[in-house]
Amino acid sequence: MKLANTIEIHCWNEETEVIEEIKSLFQHSLESTLEENMTIFKGSSNPRIDDYLLDRHEKIKWFSLFLYKDSSSIFHAGHWGKEFYSPKASDDDIAFIKSVMPAETIYHQY
Repeated sequence: MKLANTIEIHCWNEETEVIEEIKSLFQHSLESTLEENMTIFKGSSNPRIDDYLLDRHEKIKWFSLFLYKDSSSIFHAGHWGKEFYSPKASDDDIAFIKSVMPAETIYHQY
């Protein structure tokens, strides 16, 4: 989170509870757009959004979560946390990611 300056969250349009939660909490911080079956929220990283994203949930609430540093992707979690991508992750980064991801997550390290 410390490296990211832009956050993007994708939700299926039928995930109305999560969409309304994000809208109510971050209506002035995140822009939302509708694309076919997805609602996409995007905005600058800030401590309030970071705290929300790092709050421990039973599972990742969002279909996809993207973190960017400028225009470069530094992290992507998809399918509610069952898939993720993080280029140039250190051993400490990998250990942390594994500690917060769902138990059924499958890891492929390159």
